[in-house]
Amino acid sequence: MSRFGLIVFLTLLTTSASFACSVPVCRYALEHWHPARYDLIVYHRGTLTPADRDALHRIESAVRGGNVRVVDADLDGSIDANLRSIWERDAKDQPLPRVILRFPESGPKIPSVWTGPLSTDPAVLFSSPARSGVFDRLTAGYAGTVILLLSGDVAQDDAARAFLKRELPRIAQQIKLPAPTDEGPQIMSELPVRIEFPVVEVERNREEFLTRLLLNSEVGLSVVRGPIVFPVFGRGRALCSVHDKDLRDPIELQRSLEFLCRECSCQVKELNPGVDLLIAGNWDIIFEAERGPPPRTIAVAAENRPAEKWDAASMARSPPPAGYEAAEIEADTTNPHRRSALLRFGIAAGFVLVLVTGYWAMRGRRDPPAS
Repeated sequence: MSRFGLIVFLTLLTTSASFACSVPVCRYALEHWHPARYDLIVYHRGTLTPADRDALHRIESAVRGGNVRVVDADLDGSIDANLRSIWERDAKDQPLPRVILRFPESGPKIPSVWTGPLSTDPAVLFSSPARSGVFDRLTAGYAGTVILLLSGDVAQDDAARAFLKRELPRIAQQIKLPAPTDEGPQIMSELPVRIEFPVVEVERNREEFLTRLLLNSEVGLSVVRGPIVFPVFGRGRALCSVHDKDLRDPIELQRSLEFLCRECSCQVKELNPGVDLLIAGNWDIIFEAERGPPPRTIAVAAENRPAEKWDAASMARSPPPAGYEAAEIEADTTNPHRRSALLRFGIAAGFVLVLVTGYWAMRGRRDPPAS
């Protein structure tokens, strides 16, 4: 993700807010943007043994809840030239059968995320305590979750914790959700929108696979020695990375979190910054939420503890007071229906700018470094 592209994108959204719907980016992404699928390529020669078929069946069963698809690649048969080139580069000298995990929609020149034997425990790939923590918080209605990837340096990690504990509530306190309108898409889930950003800490040596995903989400992150912060929203989409001097100056973090709560002016997922993480879970449970009393829309404190399993069922709410709507959002004093002739004329120009800026953002997301 290009930081320059993200800043330009946020600027554009600020200037084109008059054309947007009233659904915040975080909620539109949670309800509409399905995570891109990773490819898990199974390389083998000829017919699999019974033990290998059982291992493959375990993997296929595990991926049903995640954004992964299994691709069969029999090296003794006729396979796509790109699949063969990936094999020759990443696992040619490894014993078969072998599996290789690829980033979504990545060409053969992009390094793979991971490679290992077919007998690998699927839980290593598709689930982990931290990813469960991210899933539980996002499906509870929080505008975003902040992953704090610890460095192992106690002083630096403590400084990052203190920074988040101080800045996340302050940023949340200043954010206002868009005023509701009858125009454009509407919020579909009864789940309240919560302007809070709970923290999920990730230790590199305990969450090696998630660490690999995060460090390969942007060029150059693998050489960052200090802690790194990743705002995550929607259905597990990592927006950007914040590290080094940006963990002392909150402007980059604030821009990112404000973006998550702005009007969703661009409904095409691929034109928005971010990389989808590999997270197993039924995201559609958000549509099973019950109505309940009006939520707090401003955070007074930010969680700062390792991920723990949340029970979504325990958060079910009682019937609401009369007139309460699914997501209560603070009204603006301006009239959202007021449109000048100039603004109407600018819709077309704004749409073109969104496409151009999306193109810049995609160009900025260069190939991830080799693992």
